[in-house]
Amino acid sequence: MKEKEARLAAVRRIIREQPISSQETLLDKLKQEGFAVTQATLSRDLKALKVSKAAGGEEGYTYRLPGRGKESSGAERDYLADVRLGFLSYEFSRNLCVIKTPPGHAAPVALALDNLGRPEFAGSVAGDDTIFLVLKEGVKREKIDQFFRSLL
Repeated sequence: MKEKEARLAAVRRIIREQPISSQETLLDKLKQEGFAVTQATLSRDLKALKVSKAAGGEEGYTYRLPGRGKESSGAERDYLADVRLGFLSYEFSRNLCVIKTPPGHAAPVALALDNLGRPEFAGSVAGDDTIFLVLKEGVKREKIDQFFRSLL
């Protein structure tokens, strides 16, 4: 078990110290440090650490550790940046908001919307370039319009 703990600590440190945009890059960094790990094991490690991908400026999407305490406002900024980066358009159908994104951006945008903790949102389902955002009963479209317009 000590090897797993050391590997998880190395993953945390690597993600904190430098922008990592893919599991392949992270695998290479771990191998340079002497960890023999498979992609499947790394994937489980990232899930256990609750690592997500967020907009990283010039690097594109990079891995991020979950925010804690004072960092949560930084995490919120990251989530808002994800929405801005991947958001193309939206339209309503009853209590669904259908959001269009560039290909490959729907999952990070949906994750960001879910993690913002907006009381109007019941949850989301993401495909490749489309998100179904389920609005809670009684939520006015104007309130969602106002939220999205404030982002853009």
